[in-house]
Amino acid sequence: MNRDCKPLTRLFQDRHAWLLIVWLSAAAYLVPRAGRGWIPHDEGLLGQSAVRVLSGELPHRDFDDPYTGGLACLHAFVFRCAGVDLYWLRATLLLVSLVYVPVVYSIAARVLSPAVAGVTTLLCVVWSVPNYFAALPSWYNLFFAVFGTWALLRYLDSHQHRWLLLAGLMGGLSILIKVTGAYYVAAAILFLVYDEQIQASASPRGTARGVFPLFSAACLVVFVAAVVRLVRQRFTLMDALHFVLPAAVLALFLALHEWRLGPRSDRARWRRLGLAVATLGLGVAIPLALFLVPYAASSSIPAFYHGVFVLPQKRWDSAAYPLPVPATLVAVLPLAVLLVMGSRGTLPTRSMRYVALTGFVCGVLAWSGRNEFVYSAIWNSLRPLVPLVTVVGCWLLASRSATESPAPQRREILFLLLAMAAMVSLVQYPYAFGIYFCYAAPLVILAFACTAASQPSAPGGVHLCVLFLYLAFGLLWVNRGYVRTIGVKFASIEENTILDPERANLRVLDRRARLYQDVVAEIRRHSDTGAFIYATADCPEIYFLSDRANPTRTFYDVFESDFQADPPGRVRRILAILDERNVKVVVLRWSGEFSGELSTELVQALQVRFPAGKHFGYFPETPARSPPVFTVAWRE
Repeated sequence: MNRDCKPLTRLFQDRHAWLLIVWLSAAAYLVPRAGRGWIPHDEGLLGQSAVRVLSGELPHRDFDDPYTGGLACLHAFVFRCAGVDLYWLRATLLLVSLVYVPVVYSIAARVLSPAVAGVTTLLCVVWSVPNYFAALPSWYNLFFAVFGTWALLRYLDSHQHRWLLLAGLMGGLSILIKVTGAYYVAAAILFLVYDEQIQASASPRGTARGVFPLFSAACLVVFVAAVVRLVRQRFTLMDALHFVLPAAVLALFLALHEWRLGPRSDRARWRRLGLAVATLGLGVAIPLALFLVPYAASSSIPAFYHGVFVLPQKRWDSAAYPLPVPATLVAVLPLAVLLVMGSRGTLPTRSMRYVALTGFVCGVLAWSGRNEFVYSAIWNSLRPLVPLVTVVGCWLLASRSATESPAPQRREILFLLLAMAAMVSLVQYPYAFGIYFCYAAPLVILAFACTAASQPSAPGGVHLCVLFLYLAFGLLWVNRGYVRTIGVKFASIEENTILDPERANLRVLDRRARLYQDVVAEIRRHSDTGAFIYATADCPEIYFLSDRANPTRTFYDVFESDFQADPPGRVRRILAILDERNVKVVVLRWSGEFSGELSTELVQALQVRFPAGKHFGYFPETPARSPPVFTVAWRE
């Protein structure tokens, strides 16, 4: 009997077999979902920015790219190779996702058994791209952070600086996609500080402390101050808890660990840490320097700086969304008890009856996720995990000295994942919409799993039940829900109608597809292909779907410099542009996503210039009861 079970046991413990199973399962799950759903202004921004680069324009010099510019260039390359169709941007995201899956498994398998690592990887997949399969920059920030984490783990194995260079390259590419890639770089530097401390602990003790500990402490203070400054504009209790507390705990742990080291050779430490950080920095700088070559050649570095570092502040002012209210923190208490008490070995959870009871409760909760209260409770039990896991993880690390631990590398892996989860989750500020948690959720899950596995008396059976709870909840209710209600409640819509067979092979809600098809058909009746039109407010998808050019620099009206500062001057400026470009068609979206309702002055001025028009709404059969969403106006 035992001889018959051995092949099955070996298969169960085979990392390569589990990797193949997980990768094939993820591929089968992701591929059918790649073309479903959209948020119009997001897809319009991605498509139009790529088209403008394809036509020879440069982000920030010729148009106001909301991101660094690397994503627009990548998408322009995709359009050039595969054709101008939004689906190809999704296909590119899908391909990178299929690379991301085995890398996540490789990281998880460092601290978990092959089977548990496989399930954890599937959980990371379910809580990421299937929830909103748009090729947005934050997904690429997540992917590059995961790739960089893997490179840092390889560096941990051998301390060969080529892995640090690769980790830096991942950071540079991430920043090129969106400047929030710098959060990953900050986490990598924190890890290098801890790694240097571990290496220093193996060296002989000195007689007196040098300058290095003071410099390290000063840098940690600056780091925490930088995080506080980042969130100062909306410094609520929840922002302090989610964003400042994890950074402060990481810094405090590093300062405490530095103090415990005692006096060490300053010269060796300066050389070791300086070389590591410089190698990482070189990797970050290489892609950034190459990207800036055309800007330097066209004397456009100031335009790049303004677009990447000045305009984002305006976006932060206009596009903000708060975290859930403090009362929702009650939902995380069960996990807090499990982590805190489990780490002390005081929970009687190794008994099968406790595991069975936990599994039953988790199953009932997962099945009941359609209920709004249950949905909100499960979601809000996972979202505040970053501060909880950071505190518990650092407490576990601080409770043992470097010389006493039998596995210093295991502790460095834990610290790396804690730092990555804490810093990458900053992507939720200031727009803490539900989907923004998904941009960091896989790293949060990995940090939680590593923290649980690092407990001296970990209740493994209970943790596994919790893992399956979130996996089932994600599959049943999060992935199948509408992106705009993620984190609030389950709402499903039928997205089965092709939006545009020529330029957007995406499956969307039928009435939304018909609305855009009618609007685009009307635009094409009154303008030529490639001609300039003017679409406002916040509807870049109109330019892309109609294959018409944008006469302005901006995609969203609120980001224009005179939008609030000088409304009358803005009207005059827009009218002058329309005359200069010989615009014959304008499209009015009566309420923009970020810019709000159209100004009366602008509407009146456009109605004088473009007297003929037609209204379009979601329910054309009952126009009296459904206000227009768009109005297409034209002049002969």
